[in-house]
Amino acid sequence: MALHVTAGGRLARFIAELEWTSVPPAIRATVGDHLLDTIGCILAAVGGPSWSAVMRTVTAEGGYPQASAAGFLGRVTCRQAALVNGVLARSLEFDDMVMPDLHPSGVVVPAVLAVGEHGSATGETVLAATAAALEALVRLGRAGCDPRSRTSRFLLRGQDVSAICGTVAAAAAAARLMGLDAQGVAHAIGIAVTIAAGSLEAAAAAGR
Repeated sequence: MALHVTAGGRLARFIAELEWTSVPPAIRATVGDHLLDTIGCILAAVGGPSWSAVMRTVTAEGGYPQASAAGFLGRVTCRQAALVNGVLARSLEFDDMVMPDLHPSGVVVPAVLAVGEHGSATGETVLAATAAALEALVRLGRAGCDPRSRTSRFLLRGQDVSAICGTVAAAAAAARLMGLDAQGVAHAIGIAVTIAAGSLEAAAAAGR
């Protein structure tokens, strides 16, 4: 089936083909701000309890050196780098938020930085992938907005919209950074949709 026929295919083409030079200047500035803000959140959490816990896990796992994890002297695998930096991006709760109930950059930026570093991607390519993934995540999340309650249908069902939609957006951006074409990005989206999950039961149990 042609990519332009399905919503997933159109999304894949957008993410695979967006060029940084075609992004409006105001959006470029916003993407840069969100990228810098997320890196700041990551670095601010180094040395804290979340960092200590996730670093013990990564150290015990081992693996090939591929990308940087904040506070770790050597490199870790891409998956581990995205995990560590993703945990740190959200742990202090200073990361960005977009209504309804979306925390986009904390999901997208760690994945983009890890895969971009491993693949020696150019700065423009990393920025374009970040812009495309943030756009996709926010649009997917807002598609689930309930106009009556003015909140997320995901949230009303006890689901974490950032985890679910973020898995799709981050996977698509990573596929683009790995050099896959629109068809490859579409496959990544399909796999991500299959495994995406996010329950808010932990927050409920903590009384939040």
